[in-house]
Amino acid sequence: MAVIFYSVAGEGMGHATRSEVVIKHLLKKEHKIVIFSYDRAFKYLYERFKDYKNVLDIIEVFGINLVYEKNEFKLRETIKKEYKKLRPMITNSIPLFTDKELKYSPSLIITDFEPVAGVVAKLLEIPLICIDNQGFFTKCDIDEKFKKSIQVKFIDYMLIFSGNFNFILTVFDIPVKEEHKKNTYLMSAIIRESIINADASEGEHILVYQTSTSNEKLFEVLKTSNQQFIIYGFNKDIIDNNLTFKLSSVNEFANDLASCKGVITNGGFSLISEAVFLKKPIYSVPVKNQIEQEINSYYLHESGYGIQSEEINTIDLWRFLNSLEEYKKNLMRLNIKINDFDLLDEKIKLIIETYEMPSRKKMLSRVKKIYDKGMKKVSKIIKNKGKINRIKKIAKRRFGKIKSKIQTIKSKF
Repeated sequence: MAVIFYSVAGEGMGHATRSEVVIKHLLKKEHKIVIFSYDRAFKYLYERFKDYKNVLDIIEVFGINLVYEKNEFKLRETIKKEYKKLRPMITNSIPLFTDKELKYSPSLIITDFEPVAGVVAKLLEIPLICIDNQGFFTKCDIDEKFKKSIQVKFIDYMLIFSGNFNFILTVFDIPVKEEHKKNTYLMSAIIRESIINADASEGEHILVYQTSTSNEKLFEVLKTSNQQFIIYGFNKDIIDNNLTFKLSSVNEFANDLASCKGVITNGGFSLISEAVFLKKPIYSVPVKNQIEQEINSYYLHESGYGIQSEEINTIDLWRFLNSLEEYKKNLMRLNIKINDFDLLDEKIKLIIETYEMPSRKKMLSRVKKIYDKGMKKVSKIIKNKGKINRIKKIAKRRFGKIKSKIQTIKSKF
């Protein structure tokens, strides 16, 4: 069995909830896991795995959070608010990963769209497995109108999201591009236990979930209908006419989802996949300028699982509510095999059998080489010696003991 580093993006909760399922599977296979994450995902995973014997460590790293306003992704505001995190991501998170590499000697790294893990895997030449849904729009043959997107091109360009093996989570029938077929595989939805165990039925309410808490227009549109709506994502616990707001609760949300007759949401993959698994029609209003959600929403509509619109409106709401049976029929034709990890287990076994783990001496030497190479590049870019010295001091706090460790190990050989 292997020591596996599992790193999870902290933006949103979808990465965390599905990673929980995968991590539990790996633990059943008697692997030992070290978890890395940030923000709400870190807190969620810490609470669920802090008492597991074979979870060796749960570590908080730095990560970027996106800024939303009135159901729109704000790139400029995100950069303005989050750019200060970029430096600690480099000076803190990468050395932190490296320290844990030296301590636990992992056989491989698995990342669910968490970038630092990918960087470390490339730098230290450790096998990398990517499990995410974002690979769908970089490695699958999506519609031409999305291929020119800057966001798609940027993610495709970042090799840190391309591993030795890549598993793409999808509920859409779109093939992998020819150039990626040798190491990329489509994986059906990963569904959490609370959804699988919930009693599926068809009640009278529509479940609503929103990424952005500032989407106030939503309420005005929903009140034009006589339907009952149960709403999550606004951190409220009140009833306002036909709108019932609820605070987040894993089991209650699962029961409300399993017993609804339809779902209104953005374009996040996790809830879409859960709704498709439960055969619930979906009205998707993707966050504007968030290309991942726009692509998911487009293919949801094309697949006949529901409808999409740029913003929620009374006409589309009426059209959705009056076409629930049609979407339900399309969903009933699907036969989704969930939580199928056979191929993942096969690839992990292949890595364990073929990857020659470096000795501690070799790993320390590799880290020092990377550090020295990086400092030379920094020195060329930054001519101000004061700035260079400050950067060196920050790095030496993390790597200062490496040279002496190397000398200690050398003396034993």
